[in-house]
Amino acid sequence: MVEEETKMKPDETNPNLPSVDFTGKFNLVKLKEGREKDLWKIVCDLSAKNYNKKKPAGLLLVFGEFDKRDDGRVYGMLQVKSQNPVDTAIFVSDKKFTDRLYEMMQPPHDGAIIINHTGQMIGGDIMLSIEDYEVSVSDECGTRHVAAASFSKRKDVYATFTISEETYKARKFKDGNEDDIFDPVLLEEKKKEKEENGGDEDE
Repeated sequence: MVEEETKMKPDETNPNLPSVDFTGKFNLVKLKEGREKDLWKIVCDLSAKNYNKKKPAGLLLVFGEFDKRDDGRVYGMLQVKSQNPVDTAIFVSDKKFTDRLYEMMQPPHDGAIIINHTGQMIGGDIMLSIEDYEVSVSDECGTRHVAAASFSKRKDVYATFTISEETYKARKFKDGNEDDIFDPVLLEEKKKEKEENGGDEDE
């Protein structure tokens, strides 16, 4: 009888018991934002790497929530080649992720690379359907950027990222708009200017 009286029901709490706050661990929005920042940093690093090596390599990266359908299919995508080149589980947090991403940017690979909200790379060599050709992109942008901007308007897509083969610039698109841009040429110019000024930081 005593055991029955002191037993807690599932929806009850006992303030006299010790507790641990795990609320931050279950915040999916923060996890998504963290992975998006990680991806943007990686894309910018690859943009600078391309520029420093003077080795043009384009990128179209799609980050979104692609595991909700029971049949596992994501519509609006077409596998360019006969087989998905992503055949192992690799996540944004893995040390080898950046190397694998850089490898997927090189010929004979072509098309978009797909990253699920979990941070896992799930697809490569993907052609994206362009549903909105009227999206606003810079004059220097080509079809890759139009596809990225258009696809970023989808509800299951958090952000898309591109690297231009011609200018080496990295761009992030959200909701059909250019959300951020990284230009390795400007970064190099700032470094040179800093060196010429004796390494002094701007006030």
